[in-house]
Amino acid sequence: MFVSLRRFHRCHDVAVSLKPDHLVVCVVDLEAGHDDFADRFGLASIPGGRHPDHGTANRIVPLGASYIELVAVVDEAEASASPFGSWVGSNALRWSGIDAVCLRTDDILAIGVRLGIEPVPMSRVKPDGSTLSWQLAGVEHTISEGLPFFVEWSVPEEDLPGRNAIDHPVGPATLELVEIVGELERLESWVVGVTGVRLSPGAPSIHATVRSPRGTIQL
Repeated sequence: MFVSLRRFHRCHDVAVSLKPDHLVVCVVDLEAGHDDFADRFGLASIPGGRHPDHGTANRIVPLGASYIELVAVVDEAEASASPFGSWVGSNALRWSGIDAVCLRTDDILAIGVRLGIEPVPMSRVKPDGSTLSWQLAGVEHTISEGLPFFVEWSVPEEDLPGRNAIDHPVGPATLELVEIVGELERLESWVVGVTGVRLSPGAPSIHATVRSPRGTIQL
């Protein structure tokens, strides 16, 4: 059970450490998305799991401390009843590159206090049958405004999705930099204390640089 944040809305800002956790790319089909990423970028992916109540599932492109999430609708009826599932389905119909950025924190309650948003629990069943759990905050603002959302994982860092073993065609790859372009004042008020992310003014878009032994990959 989570403590209501409504009474904290007038609190002063609380700055906590933030860093890129993962990039979200919506695709029509997970297997086709896997093939596309391997062909375009030399980056492989592994099966992720289902998101209960959202009608979506994912594949993971491990990048060490971070990862890329390929996400697709796998149950249209369930997805149509979920704002997140509907967002994934809509974005998947067009290739737009990176659809969202998730920032990792070890104090999501403080993020909720600062921004007046409520952390919610989520989970998915991994292919080995175990359950991966976490808390998210701000997804509704990702859907409506394109802002980053936030995650706090309930697992040790060595068990994060990006730490999964994988052989990328380009060799070991890591996320080097994320650039979020948009209304700069709004972005700066939303994201405080983040490392590995550049905020820039301009038409809304998200870009990322991945480092590999064969050079940089621009997403």
